[in-house]
Amino acid sequence: MLDIEYNLFESLAIFQDNLLQSINAELVSFKDIFDYDLIDKNIDLELLSDNSKFITALQNKGMKVATVENTDDYETFVKKSMKFMPIRQVDANDLMNPKYIIIQNRIDNEDKWDELRLYKVRDNIRKFYDTLSSKTIELKYKGKNYIYTTSNSGNEWDLKNPNEANDKFKTYLRKEDLKKLINDTPDVKITII
Repeated sequence: MLDIEYNLFESLAIFQDNLLQSINAELVSFKDIFDYDLIDKNIDLELLSDNSKFITALQNKGMKVATVENTDDYETFVKKSMKFMPIRQVDANDLMNPKYIIIQNRIDNEDKWDELRLYKVRDNIRKFYDTLSSKTIELKYKGKNYIYTTSNSGNEWDLKNPNEANDKFKTYLRKEDLKKLINDTPDVKITII
């Protein structure tokens, strides 16, 4: 039954394309948007965020950098490690939607980072964060449906139809409980919603 468990958690993994689609992102050029010539496209995002020439170029356009975030710091469903940094209007706070986001992926099996890419954010950034950590699954067992959701990358799962809870399909499951349920219940059907 480990194959089902592996397939479920492997299927829950999201790819960068899903994150970008969630905010209707559009790839744009540093030069066109900020009038900044990014000479080293593989510069570490943290170094770019502290680069005085880059900061000045942003300020000239009425923009500012936010904190660099790394998906490794979250417990997310992201398949590949990624750094990202929102770019907002100078007068915007962290709760306001950014205008742009810079993304950098870790190169597979290396301690190096791929080239920086700048995207125009054309939808609510909350969708980006939700895509990072929220999932819904449906478990079908003996004619009944049990819908579980998580908003913390699968560490805890809440039953959306708690009136259907029983000894096997509990109102609340930790990740280990869900794995055990899947392993111990061979005829459960799993659908990712």
